[in-house]
Amino acid sequence: MKRKLIKILTLLMIAAPLVLNAQQTENADTLHLTLDEVITKLKENNLHIKASEHQLARAEEKRKAQKGLYYPKLDLSANFTQMSESLELDLTPVKDAIIPAYQLIGGQTQYLQGLTDYMAATGTLDPATYSQMNQGLTDLSLNNEMAVNTINEGEWVKTIQEEQFAVVDASFTWPFFTGGKIRAANKAAEARIEESQAQNQQVNSQEITNVVQCYFGLRLAMNVQEVRQKVVDGMEKHLYDAKKLEENGMIAHAERLHAKVALVEAQRELKKSKNTVELMQTAIQNSLTTNKPVKPVTDLFISPNTGNLQDFVARARQMNPAIKKLQAKEKLATQAVKKEQSAWYPDLYAFGKADIVNYQLSEYMPEWMVGVGLKVNLFDGLSKLRNTQAAKIQRMEVQAWQDKAKLDLATGVTKIYQQMEQAADNYSSTQTSIKFAKEYLRIREKAFNEGFATSTDVVDAQLNLAKVEIEKLKALYQFDVTLAKLLELALQSEEIKTYAENSINK
Repeated sequence: MKRKLIKILTLLMIAAPLVLNAQQTENADTLHLTLDEVITKLKENNLHIKASEHQLARAEEKRKAQKGLYYPKLDLSANFTQMSESLELDLTPVKDAIIPAYQLIGGQTQYLQGLTDYMAATGTLDPATYSQMNQGLTDLSLNNEMAVNTINEGEWVKTIQEEQFAVVDASFTWPFFTGGKIRAANKAAEARIEESQAQNQQVNSQEITNVVQCYFGLRLAMNVQEVRQKVVDGMEKHLYDAKKLEENGMIAHAERLHAKVALVEAQRELKKSKNTVELMQTAIQNSLTTNKPVKPVTDLFISPNTGNLQDFVARARQMNPAIKKLQAKEKLATQAVKKEQSAWYPDLYAFGKADIVNYQLSEYMPEWMVGVGLKVNLFDGLSKLRNTQAAKIQRMEVQAWQDKAKLDLATGVTKIYQQMEQAADNYSSTQTSIKFAKEYLRIREKAFNEGFATSTDVVDAQLNLAKVEIEKLKALYQFDVTLAKLLELALQSEEIKTYAENSINK
């Protein structure tokens, strides 16, 4: 006997550290989070929220890109060209026109030479004068002959551009009047940022509502599991009492069998509640993007003061992200109208171009050029008119959807507010029912032990108590979830933390 006791103590000493380490590991892995901490972790890790933030950042970058339309556009280009043949300028007709003139001058020189010789022979010219004129005419004749030879030998076919050439140049264009196109594009980009901001707010609110549902859903499942465990414990006690009473001949065998069946049914319900806990655990881990188990710290609650319906309706119409998105779409539609109207005006722009590097480019090409340009559409088949009318109709369509959304929003807020009030009423009614169910179970258990009640009476009383307790938990859960949805519509989702802190816990 002593040896067995020593072995048992030894095993306990070995096992105790292992059990302690396992508990410490579980405690280290489990995230014990309040509702406030869950919402903070959600905003840091939720992938849907991150994707929405990226979308907003993309819209902001697009807005910056549209600002660039106000500035000149600078381009650097490089081109290599191969033509079928080089460009040439043929001046042969000019040569053919010049040579006869020189030939005419040569004929006149010969005539003057003969006249000079005649005058000298007749004594009209003195020898000195004759000598000077004869020398001049000889020089003129020689020069004329040389000029004709030079013209004939000259290059009268000029190459303007080789068949291969390359050029690297820089150019700029700067629109300084577009009829409002650039301004409309920038205003539209600002409206898209507002739309993305509203989308981001909507995603944040929806994800907070979702995580509140998961958080309190897990809390509800864990509390229901506790209730089911109490039922199992109560049924085990009842079965134990039934066995004792049967052994003493105070109840029939059928009563004990009924107690056993009730225990099996309670165990089955307990298993279902455990599965629900696992499911809700997976859901909240997915929302928080974590693989660690979460244990809710904040309990289900009822808030004593949630405000009146009209305040929620008014705030929802003013702050609801869906309304804000439609307002942003209305601004987009307005800018679309202005963009189409700008097509009626001319585009004025400055431009320039400068040669940086070239290969075999014609020397006759300029090194740089600048100028201004105008472009105006004179006729396009009435497209401008139709597009402008279509943009105006689109704006009216968005305005109609916005008015419809406000009406639907008021209806939705009213419906959810009434559901929240109904949940609060259900909670209040279960408070009295629980007191009665506990007293009724106590009386039935006492009566059964004294032989004045059946097993069915005890089981029914036990199940009735569990039913009422679960109804109370569901009423709390329904209140919390509907409150979260109500706050989501009014863009006050994070305020549920304040309601939870100032609440009446179960």
